[in-house]
Amino acid sequence: MDKKKSFLLSAPALRSIVLISAGFVFQIMILLQRPFLQYNFIFVFYSCLVGFSVLGIAPYIFKIQNKVIIPLLEIATILYLYKTQPLFSSFYLVIILVLLFLSGLQLDFKNHIYLVLMTSVLISVFNVLFFKWTGMQNILNLGLFNLSFLAVLFFSTQLKSELTGLNKALQQTTLKLKSKAELSQALIEKMPVGLMALSSSGDVVFMNTVLQEQMHLSHKSVLDLLSLKSGSYSDDISYYNSEISDKRIYQIESATYFDADDQKNINLHLIKDATEIRSLQDQIKHKEKMAAVGQLAAGIAHEIRNPLAGISGSIELLSQEAKDPDDQKLMKIILKEIDRLNNLITDFLDYSKPEKKPDQKIDLALILNEVIQNIKLGSMTPKNIVYEIDIQSSYVLGFSDKLKQAFLNIVVNAVQAMKECSDPTLKVKTEINDKQVIVQISDTGSGMNSETQKRLFEPFYTTKSKGTGLGLAMTHKIFESHQAFVEIKSELNQGTQFKIIFNKI
Repeated sequence: MDKKKSFLLSAPALRSIVLISAGFVFQIMILLQRPFLQYNFIFVFYSCLVGFSVLGIAPYIFKIQNKVIIPLLEIATILYLYKTQPLFSSFYLVIILVLLFLSGLQLDFKNHIYLVLMTSVLISVFNVLFFKWTGMQNILNLGLFNLSFLAVLFFSTQLKSELTGLNKALQQTTLKLKSKAELSQALIEKMPVGLMALSSSGDVVFMNTVLQEQMHLSHKSVLDLLSLKSGSYSDDISYYNSEISDKRIYQIESATYFDADDQKNINLHLIKDATEIRSLQDQIKHKEKMAAVGQLAAGIAHEIRNPLAGISGSIELLSQEAKDPDDQKLMKIILKEIDRLNNLITDFLDYSKPEKKPDQKIDLALILNEVIQNIKLGSMTPKNIVYEIDIQSSYVLGFSDKLKQAFLNIVVNAVQAMKECSDPTLKVKTEINDKQVIVQISDTGSGMNSETQKRLFEPFYTTKSKGTGLGLAMTHKIFESHQAFVEIKSELNQGTQFKIIFNKI
């Protein structure tokens, strides 16, 4: 909107205010002053009021573009009445001054001067030629009339200038407010957290698109989260999001402000999905802990192996001299256990060694299909397992043997967890996007509790009676060396899902 258009939009309102004010004043004068209480004056008064009101809206009805036509028509009408009805000359002079004042708000300065000068000259001519205004008193009155026209010119010009300045300032303020509002709206929509504003009664005042489209949280879900937040001392809120069928961790920050427009308090809630952050933090903690355990245990393993070698040699010498069959049997047991300890130490030392950076381009589909085939042919694998396989060809940097060992450990554990399951199902699926290859291995077995999930990849931690606790620890280390992230979801008696996320090449 340009300045002129902005100003002209306010001119009809000003015109209406001035005409109504003038009409009100004359109405009071008609009622209170006897000279005005005449039928012919009342008729003239109301005729002028109605006529000028109609002329005020005529440009908008008939689409008149020339702004000079209406003021000229108005002044010409009053001048005609002024000449033909000298009895009401004072009233007409006041109306002329009002109309000149109003025209000053609508016309540019040049046309307004022409209109004022023309009116002043015609009034002077009428007074001198038709009304015979002679003598010093009449000349003085004529001069005063002309001064009043100049005063109207001055005041209307000043008022128009002030109004134009106010319109300009208002327009600039409006643009600044609009710009700030658009900036605020853009920030709210683009910030990586959900925002919901609720009234004190719980009605939604506002919610950004991140909350709905990215976090998939509805009004009801937010109210559930707020209820959980009020009863929790932790910053993290664990919540099952039914929209995405997933359990997520959320953080909520709340604040209250007073809305002056609605005259009520509004509660603001910032909602952040902290699931990935917590997962990364847990992985970092696990890496730090495993690094410390590995360094310590590697040193201890070296120190244990030397005494074991001495014990093993001594037992072998004693077994050669022992004649009692029971003694020989006990010594064989000791040697067997020493070999078992040596194998365990060897495995742990392998776990402690730093892995080489993978540099071979391999197809995960070939490895996974080979693992599934080995499981199917295994003698310990239950025959009633249902396999749901959806594997796509996908390439990553890695070592085939290492990855095969890692995937085999996971699948073997999945099969063992389903031994007592009535309808065992093993699902192996790959998903490929622009940057990642995701391998999902799911079972319908016994599942794990939260404590087991936390310690699953710790060396020597196992829930099996004959397990060493190094299988999944080695698996995790292999995936780490391939720069793959491992996510686990498990519930007791429901099953377990491993999600391994590789970088795509």
